[in-house]
This record gives sequence, structure tokens and C-alpha cells, in this order.
Amino acid sequence: MAFPNHLQAEAGMKKLLRVRFLCMVLFLALGTACPVPAIASKQLEVFSWWTSGGEAVALEVLFKVYNHKNPGVEICNAAITGGGGSAARPVLQTRLARGNPPDTWQTHSGHELLGRYVRAGYCVPVTFLYQSEGWDRVLPQGLLERVSKGGEVYAVLVGVHRGNVLWYNKKVLNKHGIKVGDTLSFEQFFSAAQRLKAAGMVPLAVGDDGLWATAELFENTLLGVLGPQGWQELFGGRMAFDDPRVKQAARLYGRMLDCQNEDHSALSWDQAVRARRLSRPWAIGPMANWPRPA
Repeated sequence: MAFPNHLQAEAGMKKLLRVRFLCMVLFLALGTACPVPAIASKQLEVFSWWTSGGEAVALEVLFKVYNHKNPGVEICNAAITGGGGSAARPVLQTRLARGNPPDTWQTHSGHELLGRYVRAGYCVPVTFLYQSEGWDRVLPQGLLERVSKGGEVYAVLVGVHRGNVLWYNKKVLNKHGIKVGDTLSFEQFFSAAQRLKAAGMVPLAVGDDGLWATAELFENTLLGVLGPQGWQELFGGRMAFDDPRVKQAARLYGRMLDCQNEDHSALSWDQAVRARRLSRPWAIGPMANWPRPA
């Protein structure tokens, strides 16, 4: 999320204070603290992609707490549907380029924050908040590094999740004699998938109407082949993208796609979770750890 930097307004470009995910947590920490634009206009525009069931509920809870602390400010929910921000980011970029930013917006830490917004000069640091509130003493250093550049912190972390999670339905797998141990190799997965296919089951539940879910599946496959160190080498420029291990990951990803449901491109990520769980009990689903299967 972001606030315009009025000290830079005369330069013709609104520079922004960027706060990761929802800046409302910043407001909770500071009590009645409120961005200058919100105080002046009595309106706070919050730009995000939190629109699915649990996301919308969580967002509304934050709004209610903020309104309790700032009763004179009306919140404008500018959320745009599209998992992972696939639809929201182009709209945001257009607004930033035109000098018409929302008061606060959601983004991911790491390259998206630092490479897209900080490097372009859309953000100002919030290091003083980390120091005054003691956040720099409690947040893991690895997370701080993902929102920092040049010794300054540019975002407030209010949500942390991991994307490389493979959910599986114990009842379905047990029914078909498939056991999952502490680890699962690619070949073990494909062996299980073949058994499920033979039984008329869809092995891999995917909903990628916004493309990001299948991109995440490829990322997880890539990580599974390279490992953490190899991942750092690849994205740190020390490994070429035509490295044999990257090609191996691409081939495995292709085999993964042969295991997914035929209607994957017609479903959002949460629709796929519900469909596989309710109407057609799913076997295995790649997704981050934000869903909570029943």
C-alpha cells in the first residue's frame, strides 16, 4: 500500500510510501496515525486484489478497526479481482505513470516492490517506523532484506505465506492405496498420478484463469529441481536459464500439465479448491498456504 509524498509533489510526480499487503496494519500500530491525503480529503483509497471469500473478510475486518480509530475518514475499497494481482498490477502501473496513485496499495516483497516501485522512485522509506515501533528488532532479517534497499526499509510486512505447498486429499489417496511420506519425489508423484488417472480421477487440481497459478506451479517445479541454492544462483545471475537443470524442470512441468483438470483455465484458484473438494473430490492440489481445506 502507498501514500503520496507531498514533499515531492512539485516535481510533477507523486512519489509514494509503499506498504506491503495492507497498510491498515501500520495504522493499527500507530493508533490514530493517518496519511495526510486521507485527513485532508476524509477518504482513504485502498488498492488491492483481496476479493475472494476469506481475503474480502480479512480486508473488511481491517477496515472496521481503522474506522474505529479514524471515524472521520471514509475508506474507498479499490480492490480488483484477479489472483496474485494479475489484473490489478497493470491498472496500478497506469495510475502511477499518470501521477494518480491510490493512497495505499498491495504488492509482493522482493523484486516486485524493489525493482518495480522503489527503483522507479514511486516510494519513500519507512525506516523510521521500524525504528520507532521496534519492528526491526522482531522481524526476521531475511524478510527485512526483501523490503529494503540501500539501508532503507520501504514496506510494512503484514502477511507472510509460502507458495511451494502441495495439498493432498488423504481419503482419496488412501482409497487408491497411495501413501505419502515426509518427502515426495517427482517420479513418486507421477506414479501416483498414473494410478489416479487409471481410476478415473483428476490427479492435479488447478485453477489458472489468471495464469499466475500455473506460473507458480512452474516456479515450484523449478525450485524442486534446483533447490534453494540453485534458485539463488539462477535469479542472482550465476546460472544461465538454458542450464540443463532448468530444462529438466521445464520438462517435468510439462508432465505436470498432463495431470491437471481439463477445465483449469476456466477456474480461479479458489474455485478449483472448492470444486475438487466438494463436487469432485480432488486428489492433489498445488497452492500456497493461504487456503484451508475442510
